Amino acid sequence: MVIRACAGVNIVLEGVPMQGIWISSEAGSWYEGPIPHDILVKGNTFKNIWKNSAKVDAVNADNNLVPALKNISFVDNVFYLSETSGNVAVLVSNGEKTSFRGNRYFGKDGAVIPQAEAVKVVPPATVEF
Repeated sequence: MVIRACAGVNIVLEGVPMQGIWISSEAGSWYEGPIPHDILVKGNTFKNIWKNSAKVDAVNADNNLVPALKNISFVDNVFYLSETSGNVAVLVSNGEKTSFRGNRYFGKDGAVIPQAEAVKVVPPATVEF
């Protein structure tokens, strides 16, 4: 799914065979656009996504980090993890000031998963909870 800009849309993503949302930098690999910044992911529901529900990642074709994505916010989303997601709802591997507020995370058995476990941060990424 490619979303360039939208406002006030609450989306339900269910059964997607890869990441539900993948925020990446085409500027660092295909050179097709600017480095993503100032993005708000709000009020969405992610169900049974085969991989991570969301991924914030910017690498080039040689798997090297490119300039960091900036000011990505996840607010008031609900994540229902699948058997294949490994209990990681959001993977952040290259982002500055990625923030998480008011999100809820549930394992495949319906149990609540703490945010610190559901969000995997890989340095040099920085996040705010």
